[in-house]
Amino acid sequence: MRDRKELSPILHAIMESKYQTFKVYWQKPNSSKITYPCIIYSMDTINTDHADNTAYRNLRLYSITLIGKEPDNDDLIEQLLALPYCTFDRRFINDNLYHDVFNLYF
Repeated sequence: MRDRKELSPILHAIMESKYQTFKVYWQKPNSSKITYPCIIYSMDTINTDHADNTAYRNLRLYSITLIGKEPDNDDLIEQLLALPYCTFDRRFINDNLYHDVFNLYF
């Protein structure tokens, strides 16, 4: 089973491709400590597949939120969507920051 320690370098590489200074946060820190643009990710749930009364596969569902001051982050969105089992969930604006939320089974 893969975990967040394997996911973190992948997310860092995506942010590094566009920004010199970037942040990737595991879970949401205190809002006064967040530097934008950034990615905040956390685990939502674990889906377990069963057969013969035995759990044989656990897939972790991560919520990944790309947050930035610019409305156009199409290249970062495309890179996130290129990850296997990643889907776009929604976009919203809060405090003049654009939030793009993705679901990733990893």
